[in-house]
Amino acid sequence: MALTVPALATYILQGMLDPSIIWIWIPLTALAIPIVAILTGPVMLRMKQAERREARKLFERIVMEKLDVMKTAVAMGFEQNDLKDLDARLERLVGTNKLQGLLAGKDGPAPLEIQADSELHDTDLTAEIERLQRRQVKE
Repeated sequence: MALTVPALATYILQGMLDPSIIWIWIPLTALAIPIVAILTGPVMLRMKQAERREARKLFERIVMEKLDVMKTAVAMGFEQNDLKDLDARLERLVGTNKLQGLLAGKDGPAPLEIQADSELHDTDLTAEIERLQRRQVKE
């Protein structure tokens, strides 16, 4: 007697639901949940890391663009107050707090590297302002 696929599937299902072995399915089902969680954990972690890496690249590009805008403003002769206003407008435009939240994840503060990078960019901007002021004094 040749078994077809539907007949074989029916036979297997009837065998699995046999009252004499149904007791084994309850603990196996209960164990399947943590096993699936353990197996999918690293995959989810890699996906989160990739998302944060992309967010960091985006943040770095935006910060570099902002620095270029600020350097251009300094080169055009903006005063210190005008630079502060421009910086505040750029911060609002970019939505820096949202980007830092994305980099940090939803449940934590912004990473220390972001703050260090911001200080570094501020130092670059300050150095650029001083350099341009010295050059203007020489002229």
